[in-house]
Amino acid sequence: GEVSHSMTLHESNARITGGHVTSLDVVSNSVVDIFGGVIDDIDALSGSVVNLTGVSFTLDGVDLTPGLVPGEKLVITDRGVILEGILSDGSAFSFDLTPSSADISSNFDSTSTLAIILVPEPGTAALLGAGALGVLKRRGRG
Repeated sequence: GEVSHSMTLHESNARITGGHVTSLDVVSNSVVDIFGGVIDDIDALSGSVVNLTGVSFTLDGVDLTPGLVPGEKLVITDRGVILEGILSDGSAFSFDLTPSSADISSNFDSTSTLAIILVPEPGTAALLGAGALGVLKRRGRG
């Protein structure tokens, strides 16, 4: 069976690339980089930093992906909205960005930093690479 973990980060950095985290508390002066896995409950407290790296992101149903530049961070300052997407490993996530509500499974304090980073989907990267290769081949014949 799959192992589930509960994590509290205190003035530390962590990288999550997979697995199942039942509860993640990110406390002040801590940074967590999330590339994959399933996170049931996340609390990003005052002064914490959460970076989500994935292939698609929507904010309250609006697709942010077309406007993102791969590799560049976009800080999400909105609160009281739903951030959903697909992480780098293909895991889906949905976080309610409402600060401090006891009835929701996530808490993003208004002074926490939440950033999203787009990585191109593997198929997209392969197509881009093939296209660039075609341009280079054409130039070489000139």
